[in-house]
Amino acid sequence: KFRAGRMKLVMKRLINQKLTAAVVFVQRGWSEYKRWIAYQRMQEDLVYEAAEQVKRDFMAGIKNPRLSAKEVRERRQHSLDQFMEKTNVIGRRNVFKTLKQQKMGGEFVKVEFKLKDAMEVSTEQVLELNGRPKDAKHTDLKIQECFYKQKTALDLSTDPRREGQEELKIGRWPYGLQGDHGMFRLTRLVISYNNLLGLPLDFYRLTNLTDLRANHNRIKILSPEISQLQALQIVWIHDNLLTVLPAAIGGLTKLDQLAIDNNQLVSLPTTMGFLTQMSQLRLDANPFQSPPVDILRTIVKPPEVWDFSIVLRYLRHLHTAHTPSVEVHGFGINNVPTVLMGMVHLRSL
Repeated sequence: KFRAGRMKLVMKRLINQKLTAAVVFVQRGWSEYKRWIAYQRMQEDLVYEAAEQVKRDFMAGIKNPRLSAKEVRERRQHSLDQFMEKTNVIGRRNVFKTLKQQKMGGEFVKVEFKLKDAMEVSTEQVLELNGRPKDAKHTDLKIQECFYKQKTALDLSTDPRREGQEELKIGRWPYGLQGDHGMFRLTRLVISYNNLLGLPLDFYRLTNLTDLRANHNRIKILSPEISQLQALQIVWIHDNLLTVLPAAIGGLTKLDQLAIDNNQLVSLPTTMGFLTQMSQLRLDANPFQSPPVDILRTIVKPPEVWDFSIVLRYLRHLHTAHTPSVEVHGFGINNVPTVLMGMVHLRSL
């Protein structure tokens, strides 16, 4: 009994010593890890600062008319050499890896950018750096959740009623969010209340979209590639800066709701006349010249009594503009539509 008790006491002391050593080891490891993270962060800041200096030197060389092409190239090389001297390979590796991730979809995308890739960088790579991204984490977390949970809806909108939302607004459609990263599952996408100026071509690969809400942005143009989104039923692009709609929008035959009010549209494409499945069309607050005001008045009524079938029928009639004969009778218009003036093949009206 005495020996057994003695052995238990010895084992307990050994275990306590090992636990103490393990705790100390973990604490020291965590402290070193935080110090390493802070060091990397400092090196990344140095890279961003040096990149800004390269940009300033680059712009100064371009704007100086006295410099020859050879002198401009020499200055660019000198700025790049200074950039390499002020930064180290660890900071460059982290920064350019982040830039590559941004282009391919965000932090959740695994990319390879080894130390040897950061040993030599080009001026073009440096000029791509625009400072440490501010809204990447907010956007990437939502995209990551959508991707891994295989959701069919993604909401990247901001709430205008809450403070501090300006920093969360996205100014461009994130790179690479097409079928390569599982985004092809999306059927509903909300990107309202942001600072988007347009939608790139890879956006139109989301061919399963049925509900697109991009209102309250700064979108100036829609690509004809929108015709690839054949499943669209709801499109809200009101309160933007659109000046023209692509004729390809007439190919969205399943469209049920279209909101294009509060834009800068002066005319509607005649192909819209074939969107006969629509139950809601919002056009107000646009400086329209075509269709004429007399026809547009037919839908300036409470929503429950809107009758935009006249507008669609009018556009269908005008769609025959490539033929020598056009019939637009029975619409109650008081003036000849200005769109008829551009029909060079017209022989009978």
